[in-house]
Amino acid sequence: MTNSTTGSSKPGRTHATLPGIFFWVTMLFAVTAGQTVSDAISGKFGLGTSGVLVVSASLTVIALATVLAQKKYVPWTYWAAIAVCSMFANALADYLAGALKLGTLWPSLIFAVALCAALLSRFSLARN
Repeated sequence: MTNSTTGSSKPGRTHATLPGIFFWVTMLFAVTAGQTVSDAISGKFGLGTSGVLVVSASLTVIALATVLAQKKYVPWTYWAAIAVCSMFANALADYLAGALKLGTLWPSLIFAVALCAALLSRFSLARN
């Protein structure tokens, strides 16, 4: 039997996987770039974790405001916002782990709980 959406004869395939692969590869590079830039700024410019946190928080506010103000999807601003948000998240994790001396376990747990809360909120809003 042929799937009417993809033309595939394989059961359970209801969407093309190639665009999904490109999305996740791009996401991987955007997140890695953000984390690498965060570490580079900390090391090269000597700002330390607090300085990088302030810089990355400012860039995150600007990037998100830009994306949210746009009337349509603009790929470069979307992916730049993801990279900058990743830079901020990395700086925040470094700050919690190092400057506040929480180690890596507590920031990991904090981010895991925040992720669960965000997903639950998102799915709750989507149902209404």
